[in-house]
Amino acid sequence: MVMKKILRTVIITLVLLTGATVGILYWLTNEKKDNTAALANVSQEESGEQLDNRAYIFSTAENSTPLLTDGAGKNVLVFDHASVYDTASSKNANDRLTRLSSRTKPTFKEPLIAYNPYGTNPNTFYFCFETNRKVSVKYRITVEDETIPDFVRTVYNGQEDNVSQKHEFTVGGLVPGMTNYIILTLCSDKGEELEDMTFSYAATLPASNIPTRLTVNKGKVSEETCSNGLFQVFPKDINYVLSYDNSGILRGETLLEESAGKRMVANGDNIYYQISKNRLTKVSSVGQVLGVYSTKRWGNMKDFDYDGYGNLYAVTQKKNRSYIARVDVGTQKAVKTLTFDKKVHAQSITVPGDGSAFVSSKSPSSVIKVSNIASTVAKVSAVFGKKSEWKN
Repeated sequence: MVMKKILRTVIITLVLLTGATVGILYWLTNEKKDNTAALANVSQEESGEQLDNRAYIFSTAENSTPLLTDGAGKNVLVFDHASVYDTASSKNANDRLTRLSSRTKPTFKEPLIAYNPYGTNPNTFYFCFETNRKVSVKYRITVEDETIPDFVRTVYNGQEDNVSQKHEFTVGGLVPGMTNYIILTLCSDKGEELEDMTFSYAATLPASNIPTRLTVNKGKVSEETCSNGLFQVFPKDINYVLSYDNSGILRGETLLEESAGKRMVANGDNIYYQISKNRLTKVSSVGQVLGVYSTKRWGNMKDFDYDGYGNLYAVTQKKNRSYIARVDVGTQKAVKTLTFDKKVHAQSITVPGDGSAFVSSKSPSSVIKVSNIASTVAKVSAVFGKKSEWKN
């Protein structure tokens, strides 16, 4: 299968980064949820593999508006990021954007634009504007390099038929180290393109030793096409989560407090991920930090999952003892739900949302089912492994 070939190449390439890879669909640019027949070909356009319909032409540069973060002609807001993963600081940034939007009444021709206002994702831009009629918004990232496919996304606004008069979203997918051209397009509810604007920005280079392009070897031709998601890469020695598209192009960097984690969990318009050895965060689709949660009392996290009902569950380890900790997303309170036997070294957890959890153990090698996970009387109800290793 094509996807398996891609993953194999990604894993081999990232040995230089001593990284671990996990492929999931990321919210970076608001996952598309449109169901209209008129936009049935959108997934193909957004796959990130098509080189025959690139938007870049010789006049793209001269017809674009440069995005300037300083100096004469500055047209982009810049925020201070002294403390990124602090909900109060993030809320202050959001309040500032709300006040500016209310006061300036931004339009499609004169939108409110901010560079990475919450500090979570370098090389991203926040856009906000209103339109006279209900429309949807599509954006395309194109570069001069003809070997790099365009990055295309349709913004999901949560309204009926995905059309609205108010638009607030983040543009991601810029290629680091290159001049990127951002083409915003307004579309009708039938998918008809109505109006567009083009901006240009010279994206900064990524952190040291981060490759902007991976080698991708495709397997045999398959009838199935790749989805428009991104592969998430979690290097062990770099405090970023890296996002690569189906063509192996670096399309995003998510800042962490330190190298940590191996999972991102999307829930609605929000995403959860680990930012340090014992802290998790909840971030909105535009990058605002909505919550920060700690499991420090029970040691460092090995893995975590979300049950869909307001609870985060983390497998932790402290002094060679493994635990399961539950964090209430609303109150941010953390409690211990289970202490494993000393011989069990838990590594990962999956929570299906039915009151149970499945935990993998490195030693003894097994999968452990835990029942009543949300209560204070959680217990091991089944073990899948070698019987001989569990006799004692």
